Amino acid sequence: MSIAMSFIIPMYNVAPYLQRCIDSILAQTISKEILLIDDGSTDETLNIALSYVRQYPFIHLVANQHQGVSSVRNMGLRLAKGEFVFFLDADDCLAPGLDLQAIYTQIETHYPEAVIVKGLLQIHLPAPFNTINTSRPVMTTLEPHSMMVVGSIAFTEHMVRTDNCFIHTGSYFIRRAFLREHSIYFHEQTAFMEDFQFLCDVFEYDKPIVEISTLFFYYMRRYGSSFPLMGSMEVFHKKAGFLAYLREAMAHTQRLKPYLRYLYQRQLQEYQYIYDVVSIEYKYAIQGHPELRQWLFILPDEP
Repeated sequence: MSIAMSFIIPMYNVAPYLQRCIDSILAQTISKEILLIDDGSTDETLNIALSYVRQYPFIHLVANQHQGVSSVRNMGLRLAKGEFVFFLDADDCLAPGLDLQAIYTQIETHYPEAVIVKGLLQIHLPAPFNTINTSRPVMTTLEPHSMMVVGSIAFTEHMVRTDNCFIHTGSYFIRRAFLREHSIYFHEQTAFMEDFQFLCDVFEYDKPIVEISTLFFYYMRRYGSSFPLMGSMEVFHKKAGFLAYLREAMAHTQRLKPYLRYLYQRQLQEYQYIYDVVSIEYKYAIQGHPELRQWLFILPDEP
């Protein structure tokens, strides 16, 4: 039996959340495999994963030493056998009521040329925020639960025009053959915004993307994962690296340059706010970062 969907789940000390994630996938009737790629967990993550592997022949576990999320996602991508790949973090979960089989059937029937399928996400912020926000469609003409197909370059232009640029791999599933054909993988040297860099590599080829105004997954942001405190120096250094990536990417692409320029300017504005308002510690850090100081105060626009 052919596999329609490969779910690639990177894991690192996610014992409290893993069962919710896997159970949300098991609720889907689509033909599937679940690849649990552990990144050196030291809690009960592996034991929980093994309990599922023993029950379900389509769930597979790979254990590694700690290498980082991009590395383990790439390992899952190399092992995947499904027609589409779906990257879902182990502390997130698919939305209740999502019917991937129905979406897959519609795509194969009406949009067989589509390489990328995008849905909506719902962001759950932890205490003290305790808020829930649902993303809005990029293509603003979409009616609820309808589909629209567009080239990925035009899609990024709409993202800029509507100020709707947040992207997360859990909002997309992508044809595996396309990724293999163009050797598209996550940037393993990247420790911040790795989803963005991966999807930019995908969008660069201007392939058809189908957006469906259906909620795909719950993005459960939590401290200790990719949601550190705004004022942490860890965020400062990661964002500085992301700015460097944007500058380099703008120098090597024409198709995505308006999108990258927009994000670059937004990031600079955020740094300027931090410098002016947030933290004396940040102010000294920026002054001690020669490239960032130049970008902020000498070359504030695009490179």
